[in-house]
Amino acid sequence: MFGYSFVDTGMVETINGVAWSGEVLYKGRLIVTVSNDGNGGCNDYLWENDTDEAWFRSYARACVGDVFEPEDAFVDVLWSESLAISDDVALVEFGSEF
Repeated sequence: MFGYSFVDTGMVETINGVAWSGEVLYKGRLIVTVSNDGNGGCNDYLWENDTDEAWFRSYARACVGDVFEPEDAFVDVLWSESLAISDDVALVEFGSEF
């Protein structure tokens, strides 16, 4: 059973888009801090360890399919869902058999 959640830690509009940051948790434990500078590039990841990174990347590919930068696409889903729940810090739980 996998349970990923996302905590939105902030966002701000820039001249080129929206810069944001957040944390991805696995069963309540921080696995990665994610950010985007709002200039149209890919996300930046600060992983807690290599094992969490490998599992997350594999799970992201399984969830979003064979797309460009599946980790970014999966984080986008988590981030978007958290915004739909609350305008403040939000938590979304994703659980699935893998």
